[in-house]
Amino acid sequence: MKASTSTHNGKKYLHITRSSYTDLDDVKASRKNIIPLFQDLGIERFLSDCRNINFDDVSSIELDILAKDLKSDFPSCNKVAVLCEPDSLNLFQHYENLGANNNLDVQLYSELESAKSWLCES
Repeated sequence: MKASTSTHNGKKYLHITRSSYTDLDDVKASRKNIIPLFQDLGIERFLSDCRNINFDDVSSIELDILAKDLKSDFPSCNKVAVLCEPDSLNLFQHYENLGANNNLDVQLYSELESAKSWLCES
């Protein structure tokens, strides 16, 4: 996983790129390593780029667990753009629904510029 801060339209966000999915524990461990970036830099938005992940081995239950843990893992975060391949959009619907249930605005995108524009609008 690669994590870096970026700016778009004057708004700072954390850009996370995963190149593979190994297992749920690996993703949770990676999240724990980037939590200080949110806290130390005061970042409230993040872009999760999942376009290079093969989701054939990822269960809906695992995605549900990750989505439910998102707000507790990143309490200062209030806006998340998930970037995924068009054929994976249905798989990520859980993120939008569970985000809304946890006061977290989550939107799915298949194009980077659209995701950044939404993420960094006022």
